[in-house]
Amino acid sequence: MLLYDFSIQLYSLAARIAAINNKKALKWVIGRKNQHVPTLASSQKTVWMHVASLGEFEQGKPVLEQLKKRYPNLAIVLTFFSPSGYEQKKESPIADYIFYLPIDTKNNAQQFIKSINPDLAIFVKYDLWLHYLIELKNQSIPAILISGIFRPQHRYFKWYGGVFRTMLDQLDHIIVQDKTSASLLIEKLQLHAKVYGDTRVDRVAAGVDQAQIHPSIQKWAAPKQRILVFGSTWPVSEKMLVDVLNSPRFPKDVSIIIAPHDISVEHLCPLSKQLDRYGYALLSHLLEGDNQDLIDKRILFVDTIGHLSSLYGLGQAAYVGGGFTGDLHNILEAAAWEAPIIIGPKFSRFHEAVTLSREGKAVRVIHNSEELEQQLLYWLNNEAARQSAAQAARLYIDQNIGATNKIIDLIQKHYDDRLC
Repeated sequence: MLLYDFSIQLYSLAARIAAINNKKALKWVIGRKNQHVPTLASSQKTVWMHVASLGEFEQGKPVLEQLKKRYPNLAIVLTFFSPSGYEQKKESPIADYIFYLPIDTKNNAQQFIKSINPDLAIFVKYDLWLHYLIELKNQSIPAILISGIFRPQHRYFKWYGGVFRTMLDQLDHIIVQDKTSASLLIEKLQLHAKVYGDTRVDRVAAGVDQAQIHPSIQKWAAPKQRILVFGSTWPVSEKMLVDVLNSPRFPKDVSIIIAPHDISVEHLCPLSKQLDRYGYALLSHLLEGDNQDLIDKRILFVDTIGHLSSLYGLGQAAYVGGGFTGDLHNILEAAAWEAPIIIGPKFSRFHEAVTLSREGKAVRVIHNSEELEQQLLYWLNNEAARQSAAQAARLYIDQNIGATNKIIDLIQKHYDDRLC
């Protein structure tokens, strides 16, 4: 415990030092310093959900939506650890209160939980904090983990992982994405886990059903013969894309949608200059209305938030970024639209990518520009193979829908009296 507390204080100090020159660290520090957490009435039924960042928010969101439907008078408190999640979702209507999670000290945990007085706490995927969990247990407030994922290399299974195993001991229910996670918890820690799957599958499937593509985007796409979507790209994959477009073997009738991870002007400007000779439009300009001159542009840069998931529906295939850094972005969005998917080689932390790449149809792994071009040409020139990959992608979605309803059913079964 003392070592854990020391590491928390050290992390906090490092963040304050980093904030001198790092904007993200500055938001992390200032956001926690300036926020005010109100005291909620004890009569108010409240659920607290904690997520690390955007990816975990997308996993938790379907559960919050369903909780609101089943318990209309419920107050939702949502906390983020990361500025990248908080800054994008701090105005989200999904929750009544949205905060940064105060740094995990005993005093902070006691004060925060006393203020929000939750009837149920939900942690998403992996972002667990010792003092908060202990305080919840001390207050007899149930805590559950949803969409958990565990691997042998995780700290819970190491010789030094005692404090982290203590965190798991405080949970009333552990709900995981796959059988591998459940087996590890049972065999290594003698903890029972329920395998319900990934709530993001429900989210992306619903997104396809509810999608409304803007008329200006439809107008841009209509005359295009073939479209490829490059989603959440990082510099390494953008360089490979430039190489592919410059290749004499790559078809000139193929249009490209590029959605960079970084949509700042500082990033988009040099990238767009490299592709200027192919003709490009910015999505923000396309959506403005008077855009006839942009319709014929071969490349569409997505410089907006919230459009990428539906844009996958326009593509014959998709590249999803993050696979060269180990932070693979959401391939489920592309799979739900029946898009064959290309990713980089560092994806072992992502269950869906491991499963689909192992099956060898829906997801293909590349390591360089040459392999990227080869795979794109294979699908562009072989419609039967492309269709087979597309069907395999959607089949994964259809076979894994349902995690959200299972979680809601569990909550209703065990905690209905607390939330009504």
